[in-house]
Amino acid sequence: MPDAARRPEEPSPVVVIGGGPAGCAAALEILRAGFACLLVERGAPDRDKACGDMFVPAAAEELRALGVDLADCSFASAAAAVDLFDDDRLLWRVAYADAPVWIAPRRALDQRLRDTLGAGARVMHRHVAVGTRIDADGALVVALRDADGVSREVRSAAIVIASGASAALARAWGVDGGGLNFPALSAYLPGKSIERPRFEFSDSVPGGYRWVFPAGAMGTNIGWCRLAPGERNDIKTAAGQRFAALGLDDAALVWRGGAASVWSGAGGRWHHEAGIVVCGDSAGLVDPLTGEGLTAALKSGRAAGAAVAAYLVGGRNVKALEYYSAWIRAAFEARYARSPVREVWRRLSRLAD
Repeated sequence: MPDAARRPEEPSPVVVIGGGPAGCAAALEILRAGFACLLVERGAPDRDKACGDMFVPAAAEELRALGVDLADCSFASAAAAVDLFDDDRLLWRVAYADAPVWIAPRRALDQRLRDTLGAGARVMHRHVAVGTRIDADGALVVALRDADGVSREVRSAAIVIASGASAALARAWGVDGGGLNFPALSAYLPGKSIERPRFEFSDSVPGGYRWVFPAGAMGTNIGWCRLAPGERNDIKTAAGQRFAALGLDDAALVWRGGAASVWSGAGGRWHHEAGIVVCGDSAGLVDPLTGEGLTAALKSGRAAGAAVAAYLVGGRNVKALEYYSAWIRAAFEARYARSPVREVWRRLSRLAD
């Protein structure tokens, strides 16, 4: 635990806005450094997310670093291969012999992460952060509103913004990374099951793909991700037509709408010197080719938490936050650089250069 004499003067906790993978990863790193933490989550416990629920090996590894092994989670299932289709034609079966991909419903996984935080963190469900500011004495203030419309304010030594693709809070501080928001839809289809996860590419899905993933007791997770400009209603119509062609009753599906804030390469700052950092979707870190964002959320969340801890231990040393922004830029430029494998995915997705 850091020397108490070196902690910030005010006793207010670090506030983490967003209780998904990025926010939980940040909170766990802050707690490990010995600081108290308030986690603000807009949803109720076990809230579902518009997501394919797939954790690639890199994301599963990040979870293990946080103390959550999907192999020990009864709600998770492993897959040793993933199929890539061009409509109904199998193109490629990608094997994951050494480290499988995992399917874990977000409602269960996110709650497991929040439960992992323990006594050092206070979790406030069903609260929305509606604004942030610097008070007259230099303290950060987070304005909150609960599900009943009751407002309150929390003073804080530092803030981590991990509120998903809705990056209004990050934009207000100029630290959103310039992410581009593209729409996605997903739904659970009860009573249906497939052997392994599959991605479907088609001329009817330019700049994106469909997914059909096994989801255990939930049935099958089906969805549509667009990695180019477009309206959510457009992909909902196309999704309904496609799944009707497969003999699935679109009318019986409860669609969950969402958005992915993908890496644009335009960002330069993911911190503010007042003691604010942003991570995950709020930072525009989703893979612009695949739409995979869980690895980026977990990886950047851990780094954000470590940066805030270093900032506080160092007596509000802004260098720790500057290093975080430099790390984000270098790490994700390298991660999303063009490569032969990524070029294959680009072509399959019908994405323009």
